[in-house]
Amino acid sequence: MKKNMKEKTSGHTSRSRLAAIYTALMLLGTMSVWADGRLLASNPTPDCGPTRPWNCVEPNCPSCALTPFVGTVCEKVAFEKATGLICSHP
Repeated sequence: MKKNMKEKTSGHTSRSRLAAIYTALMLLGTMSVWADGRLLASNPTPDCGPTRPWNCVEPNCPSCALTPFVGTVCEKVAFEKATGLICSHP
């Protein structure tokens, strides 16, 4: 009779340990997802939009030719900084 009682107790203990481990893993997963969401929200990536054509001109030079450029808004900003031209969407 004592042996049978010990088997029941050890089965209950292993289920309790399994439940505790499962709960700990669920909490860890929830906390990591929550932390990841906070990190993404605090460091948003810019929305550069689609690739489109741009007409670029030299500032204060109405007689200068247009310089075509194709790229996203982010690429246009980098192009303007590198060249000193001002670009607009046609």
